[in-house]
Amino acid sequence: MGTCTHLMERRRRPYSVEFTRATKRQVKKEQGGLCAVCGRAECLEVHHIIPVAHGGTRDRSNALGVGKGECHRLLDRLALNYGIYFTMEPGKEY
Repeated sequence: MGTCTHLMERRRRPYSVEFTRATKRQVKKEQGGLCAVCGRAECLEVHHIIPVAHGGTRDRSNALGVGKGECHRLLDRLALNYGIYFTMEPGKEY
C-alpha cells in the first residue's frame, strides 16, 4: 500500500465523528488497500456505512474503506439522499 499524497481540507465539527486511527488501520488492512466500491488500489478513506446524521456510530461495524473522491461521494449521496447503505456483507440490510 502506498502513501496518500494529496490532502483534503476538512470542516471540523465540535464533536468527533471520525473513526479512531486503530479502526482506520484495521479496515484498510482487512480490505488489502482496495476500494470496496470499485476494487482499485486507492488512497482509502474510512466511510460511515450509516452516516452519523442517520444515527451511525464510530464502531468498526459501521466502517468501510473506499477510495477518496468519486467512490466516497457516491456512497455519501446514496446514504444521505436515499437512505441506501452500502456494505460488503451480502444480504445484510439496515
